[in-house]
Amino acid sequence: MSGAFLLSLPVLADLTQPLGLLSTTALVFLFLFAWYLVWVVVQVARHRAIRFR
Repeated sequence: MSGAFLLSLPVLADLTQPLGLLSTTALVFLFLFAWYLVWVVVQVARHRAIRFR
């Protein structure tokens, strides 16, 4: 997942530069939030799978 983000970073920067929407800091926080969200979903699914075993 992190590899896809790093590869898409230049594309996102090029697309949003004229609008001034995304800074590097905002992209990092967005990536960290997405990573945390995926981690939470995996943990909840794992907990439910263990509980119903």
